[in-house]
Amino acid sequence: MTTLSPTITPRERAAIQQATAPFWRRKIAEMREELAWTTSQLSMRAAEHGAIEAEQAQNQAALREAQVQIIAADEAAERLRRDNAEMRKALAEERTREINLRVDTALATYCDKKDLSESSRKMLTHLCSTLPDEFDRAYPQIDSEHQHLLRNFTARGSRDPRGGALPPDPQPMALEQIAAAIQREHPGVAYEHALDRAEKLIKGAQK
Repeated sequence: MTTLSPTITPRERAAIQQATAPFWRRKIAEMREELAWTTSQLSMRAAEHGAIEAEQAQNQAALREAQVQIIAADEAAERLRRDNAEMRKALAEERTREINLRVDTALATYCDKKDLSESSRKMLTHLCSTLPDEFDRAYPQIDSEHQHLLRNFTARGSRDPRGGALPPDPQPMALEQIAAAIQREHPGVAYEHALDRAEKLIKGAQK
């Protein structure tokens, strides 16, 4: 036996719609609120994503700039190391030239008085490079214009600094002779001044 559905009359349908209308109105309002909230959340997430992408772009640019600065700093440090190495080399060469000049001067000045020869060069170079003050005390510098007078004054059976023999001087030069020699070389120098310079020259040689 077939059961037939009861037929809803228009009046009944209207009553049902009127009874359920508040529910559906609330439901639609809730759905609209949820849609608005979801839309706002999506907008916020989009804004945050854009901010994150912008920050990442800034970080990448800063990283590239930092890498450029690091490369430039490395190049500058390498140039500084090269400059320092060249400066140290130049200073060492200048120091070597200075030592060689002082040793040459000591050999030329004191070859007679202290029996120095070319074979003394290694010892003198070592002394001058390691103990320069001691070297200066042992071999004080004499002004170049009077070095030949010192050699004459101290020569007696002397030797050339290169090792060869020099003819002996029969008598050391006296103080007056050195003063006279200074006056001959410098005619404008008074005798008293020349005598004083000669005395200082002899005292320097006798230290």
